[in-house]
Amino acid sequence: DIKVLSDTGGTNSQASASGIQWMINNVNTDWGHNGSSVGIQVASMSFGSFNALDTNDPGDNGSATNSRLVDQATQAGIICVVAIGNNGAKQVPSPASADTALVVGAIADKGSIDRSDDEIASYSNYGPRLDDGDEDPWDELKPDVVAPGSAINAPRSFVEGPFTVPGESTLADNQYHELTGTSMATPHVSGMIAILLEKFRDQFYDEDEEQFNAYLIKDFVRNNTVLPEGVSNTANDANAEWNDHWGFGSIDMVRLLGGDINYIPPDA
Repeated sequence: DIKVLSDTGGTNSQASASGIQWMINNVNTDWGHNGSSVGIQVASMSFGSFNALDTNDPGDNGSATNSRLVDQATQAGIICVVAIGNNGAKQVPSPASADTALVVGAIADKGSIDRSDDEIASYSNYGPRLDDGDEDPWDELKPDVVAPGSAINAPRSFVEGPFTVPGESTLADNQYHELTGTSMATPHVSGMIAILLEKFRDQFYDEDEEQFNAYLIKDFVRNNTVLPEGVSNTANDANAEWNDHWGFGSIDMVRLLGGDINYIPPDA
């Protein structure tokens, strides 16, 4: 983990930029644990720029510092999976605004395994991103995908309470709680990417560059994700099958693995 947030979840652009740069610098570091613990291949980013709290701010066009660093990380072979934000607004803040980011919105799955009743979470930001004027309409198509983000059971990172007693740790011990947001949807996609890299390494690894082709992976996810029945395309200059809230669709691990998966839902 690269820590860019405080124990209570706060950050700033400088801290997050430093974290992304550290990640780029260590893309090929041997961590010394075993033969597979070399480098960094996937980055899960559940943070955004501070002005993203303003629902009237449309976001960034990909030129902000953190967004440009995400593009550098992608070039280095790191797949950057980024939350789009939680204002329920037409807003794509940095670093989700990066050209190369794989951007994740959230759905509410209503606590069931039936995907037909899934709906976009009311808090999930939507696109498209502000135009950067480079005549590539695909850059603006954000989010890319959506994933479950409501009432997700997660480890608690800090102790409950409105304030911290001086000298006492704020870290939680062994506790879980439910959290909601695009920050909770993003790790679903990051984990899925890690499985894809393991299963289809030969397809995505560039032997000449000695790194994964992060651009190819993003395209693979987009091309193998479909919109739910009844959700129509949003008009876009790329003429893509893309929706401003759903992106290219709800993430589907079975589809991405070509149906090669043996899984029985727990309440089936």
